[in-house]
Amino acid sequence: MYFQILDVELPLKILIPSKTFLWGEYSALVGGAAGVLTTPPYFEFVASESTLSAKVDHTSFFHPDSPAGRFISDLNFKTYEKVFYPQSFYDPHQLQGGFGRSTAEWISAYALKNPSFNNLDHEILSAWQSYQNLFASNALKPSGYDLLAQLKASLWNKHIKSDSSDFANCLHLIAKEHEVPKIFFNAPLRLGLNILIYKTEIKVKTHEHLNTVDLNKLVTLKACSAAISQSYLNENDFEFINLLKEFDIQLEALNFKAKASVLLSKELMSLNSVIYARGCGALGADVLVVFYEGKNTEALKLEIHKRFKLKYIAHVQGID
Repeated sequence: MYFQILDVELPLKILIPSKTFLWGEYSALVGGAAGVLTTPPYFEFVASESTLSAKVDHTSFFHPDSPAGRFISDLNFKTYEKVFYPQSFYDPHQLQGGFGRSTAEWISAYALKNPSFNNLDHEILSAWQSYQNLFASNALKPSGYDLLAQLKASLWNKHIKSDSSDFANCLHLIAKEHEVPKIFFNAPLRLGLNILIYKTEIKVKTHEHLNTVDLNKLVTLKACSAAISQSYLNENDFEFINLLKEFDIQLEALNFKAKASVLLSKELMSLNSVIYARGCGALGADVLVVFYEGKNTEALKLEIHKRFKLKYIAHVQGID
């Protein structure tokens, strides 16, 4: 299978940020509000120009059962004299999961068909619709909110600069409107609190977990996740944290919180300057977010490393 070269710089290079659901990971599955944080480190995809004589078989570049592999296998392109083919895909998390590798791979595959993508809202929605088509037969489809956020904050070719290291530090407020998702707000963090993101050693296979989820239970979460989004927009840190606590209580009641993650979060909250800690993503298992106040970031990181041996992923500075 080969892909037409369009009017685009070659080689094609894309930087795709990591993602973390700060809240709403379950309510998003039924169209509720969610906050998706994009941060470094970045997935990096490079595609190069080739000719038909190279006979590049790139259909096996991504796992055939992955969304990216399935997307490529479903394409039906004509053959052209010059083509794109995947050259490299770099995962900064080294296959550990939890930060959007699957959607980053899919964005990379999508880029082979749409190399002139410009992060415009209608282009992002079109990409989301293509992604959702892969799950048409699923009873419970992924929300694709993480895909929207990663696409919105990705950098393609000419927009990549040497000083682009912090371009992705951005919170995206997303909810469905008329059955399609919409990014209502995206900008750098507006909390008066800072954030540290960590990877745990607790592993959950998200797609397998979603197959066990009862949709009717998720609807009850929508009101709280919407209230969290509103408190964030109001820049009310106190209300924001209290609503996050309430949201986690609801998730625990529905058995959507891994016990090990809950215990670890409580231990983290015993540290000075830590206001709240919560597990994020499927069962709140493999990603931990720490909300803290003050400017003692390095000291707090050191203490967390010594006591908990968690893998540090990212730091996001709040407003002063």
